[in-house]
Amino acid sequence: MADFLKDRRMEIAKKALSPKPSQPFDINVMEPDPANPGGQRVMISTKPGHWYSEGDALPGGGSYEASKNRAITYLPGQGGGEPFDIRMGDHAPKEPRPQEPRHAPMWWQRQGNTEHTEPTGATLDWMREQMYPESAGMSAQKAGKIDNQNQRDALEIQVRDANFPDPRTDRAVMDAVEDMLDEQFVGLKLLRTSEEHEDGIPDNIYFEAGDGSVWEWNSNGEIHRAD
Repeated sequence: MADFLKDRRMEIAKKALSPKPSQPFDINVMEPDPANPGGQRVMISTKPGHWYSEGDALPGGGSYEASKNRAITYLPGQGGGEPFDIRMGDHAPKEPRPQEPRHAPMWWQRQGNTEHTEPTGATLDWMREQMYPESAGMSAQKAGKIDNQNQRDALEIQVRDANFPDPRTDRAVMDAVEDMLDEQFVGLKLLRTSEEHEDGIPDNIYFEAGDGSVWEWNSNGEIHRAD
C-alpha cells in the first residue's frame, strides 16, 4: 500500500509540473445546440459570429471533441498533443505587441541643417514609410489604438452622462467596453443597462456597433448579438 501511495503521489506531482497546453482562443458564448440535443455550441474569440458544434474543425488545426459544463474538450491538430479542456472565463495568451523601431536621423539632421522648417506629421509618416517600409503596418496598428482610445473617451462621456446611482456601475460598463474592444468592435455607443444589478454590476449591458448591429454583454463576460 505504501508503494502504491508513493507512486500515486509521484504521478500527481509530475502532472502538476508538466507544462499546460497552449490555449488557442477564448470561448465567448456557449449555449445549447439546437442541432444536437444535449450538446453545446460555442462562439470563439478568433471568429466572432460563427458557431461551432461538437465534431467541427476549429481554427488553428484542432477540433471540438465534446462539451462539458461551461467547457469544451479541444483536440489539437496533428502532432499537437493530447486533448484538453478550454473553459469559459479562461483567456488565451495575448500576442506580444511589437515595439516601435528606432528611427535613423532624418535628412535635415544628417545634413546638419539647423535652420529648417520641420516637416508636418503627415510628411514624417510618408518619410518613415519610404525609409522603413516595415513600419507601415505599425502605423496602421497605431491608428487602431488611437481609434480604440477615441471610442473609450466617447463612451466615458456617455457613462458620466448616464449618472448611474452606484459608482461601481461606471467601472463595470467600462470593463464591458474593454471586452468589446478586444473583439475589435468599432463605432460603439452605449444604449442601456438592465435594471438588475449585483454589487453595482448590471446583468446585461447593451451596445450599438458602427454598422447598426446591437450587442449584449452579460456579467459572465459573454457577448451576444441582441438585435
